Amino acid sequence: MDWHRWSRQRRSLRRVYRIERWGQRAAHLALGIAVLSELIMAMRSL
Repeated sequence: MDWHRWSRQRRSLRRVYRIERWGQRAAHLALGIAVLSELIMAMRSL
């Protein structure tokens, strides 16, 4: 078991995890914006 290779793999995994978490947050934000815009359009059409 190569220690350097393992630590490098763990670091890259942590980076991927952080990117995935940011992507999840951005998706939630986009979903919230879409729902808000739909609500605004519905209230305008009333």
